[in-house]
Amino acid sequence: MENVISQRELENKKLAKQTAEEGIVLLQNRNATLPIKNKTVALYGSGAFATVKGGTGSGDVNQRNMVSILDGLESHGFTVTTKAWLNRLNRYYQKEKQSHDEKLKDDPLALLAPAFKFNDPKWESLKIV
Repeated sequence: MENVISQRELENKKLAKQTAEEGIVLLQNRNATLPIKNKTVALYGSGAFATVKGGTGSGDVNQRNMVSILDGLESHGFTVTTKAWLNRLNRYYQKEKQSHDEKLKDDPLALLAPAFKFNDPKWESLKIV
């Protein structure tokens, strides 16, 4: 991907953000739960740091930048109480992804192989370091 940001890309980014802001609809907000007033949360699962930004194949998208759920919450003042656990899970995730990628690196048909799939282990059994 080219590193120079075109005027068209800047305009499209602004339009995409505006469309998302205007298009998100909260169907029900019982007891005024949102916005969250207590800025202390617990996150579990690889989606917190390996947030899916699109799909694979025709659902894939090019992105110049992408914010994970974890980074998005922290950048808005939230304290994530499970950060140490997520860091351990991330190390395990990266190890599994590297193993997956290593198996496919010399395969000429790797483009046809299924995308990396990671099943989160049960949080209480994750004793990785």
